[in-house]
Amino acid sequence: MHSSLLVRFAFVCIALAPFSLRAADPAASPTPRAELKLLTVGNSFADNPTNLLPAFAKAGGKKLILFKANLGGHSLEQHVGYLQAFEADPNDPKGHAYKQRADPRTGEKKDFSLKEALEAEPWDVVTIQQVSHKSYKPETYQPFAGTLIGYIKKNAPSAEIVVQETWAYGDDALVKFNQGKPVALDQQTMYKGLKAAYGKLARENGFRVLPVGDAFQAARAQGLVVNLPENIHANENGEYLGAAVWYELLFGENVEAVNYVPAKLDPETAKTLRHIAHEAVTRSDFKVPSAAR
Repeated sequence: MHSSLLVRFAFVCIALAPFSLRAADPAASPTPRAELKLLTVGNSFADNPTNLLPAFAKAGGKKLILFKANLGGHSLEQHVGYLQAFEADPNDPKGHAYKQRADPRTGEKKDFSLKEALEAEPWDVVTIQQVSHKSYKPETYQPFAGTLIGYIKKNAPSAEIVVQETWAYGDDALVKFNQGKPVALDQQTMYKGLKAAYGKLARENGFRVLPVGDAFQAARAQGLVVNLPENIHANENGEYLGAAVWYELLFGENVEAVNYVPAKLDPETAKTLRHIAHEAVTRSDFKVPSAAR
């Protein structure tokens, strides 16, 4: 009788094992959401993909509240400097670095501190990223990323922190970037470096990643131009591609089903870009929300 029970117990455990594995499967999709309250802490590389995100959300029948704590050319270190200035003296203008932003509750424009921005709404998601010219250098992330993450968790405890993997510069931009430097940087080296650095940050904290850098590389491999002529910021293709990645990962639905095509893109190119975005998200190693957040 005892051995019979053990056999039956073992059989039940084996039968349930696939379900347990499936629940932890990194390829699983999060539950789709109809509404998203999103705060970005970044720079122009966060502005680029979020410029078209509201239009994607509208086309997909979603509600989006978006607050951009983005400052052009700003690094993790600089954002941390502003929050530290505010904590040292709430009246210090340096601590209110996010100028003339619309309050999501009232629509009134004012200068925000990061703490005020984090407390402005019960945010679902807060995104962070490194400045592009330091993105491939893992030594530039800490201790600033850790300080910023701790500050977000303290002041927006219900929010999921998501890392945006930014993109590598185009080759023409890197020619200028390399001038006077002892070691030349090419696009693949920059891409591999930033992918590793963002991946390390995500793994250490259990964060999901917006794989925009992966999507840009995939689009380039298909001959699509995703940068402005200066080969740094995103052009119309790049902004559309980045927004498609953000839409799919954050709303939890296949962006290929969203029939949104801005006036500057032809439908076939838009369809291709949405497919690239879908592939980048579904192939990413960092898709499922973690209890570690």
